Amino acid sequence: MGYPDGRINSVRCAHYVIHLYDPEMNLENLTSVLPRVDRWIDSYIEEKKDHRITLASTGFERMKACFSSETLENSFYAVVERIETPPLSEMGLSEFSDFEIGSYGGITYKDTYFVTEREKGIESLHFHEMVHIVQWHELGAQNFILLYAVGLVQCGYRSSPLEAVAYELQDLFEKNRIKMNCEGVIREHSRKLLKSLKG
Repeated sequence: MGYPDGRINSVRCAHYVIHLYDPEMNLENLTSVLPRVDRWIDSYIEEKKDHRITLASTGFERMKACFSSETLENSFYAVVERIETPPLSEMGLSEFSDFEIGSYGGITYKDTYFVTEREKGIESLHFHEMVHIVQWHELGAQNFILLYAVGLVQCGYRSSPLEAVAYELQDLFEKNRIKMNCEGVIREHSRKLLKSLKG
């Protein structure tokens, strides 16, 4: 795709490998809860909708080179006092209790991400969350939630595939090594990840 240092084209192929079978996971329980998680997310976005700002209206000029104008116009963020996660333990997913109590500067739900007041001016954090917005769009809500959940259990937060690629691209962004639209790379990675999960 013509990126400056060539590394972005591979984006760590090892992160493609993920499997639905895991002895530590109750997959039947997880898949049955996915609709409840999805509804919680919709409710949370609706609750914060009056505070949302489009990415196209921000002053982050470098983002315009990394994402299409259509994507930026249809992506939103809101500044919140505290990052909230779905009450997964209450939903019967106690294996994700560590994720619930984690300290995050930002979190993405569908077409909207949320950042704290302290982190709102960090452009690379906004870039990281935009990677997740593209992943949500490519995978759809339930596939994203499933992939993210399986990745957390199998790999931990930072090394889970959807996070690992976001952090790697964020690192390239911080080093000013991404100067062209990177949506294609993100979408391709998401498709390969989903294929490995279902294959």
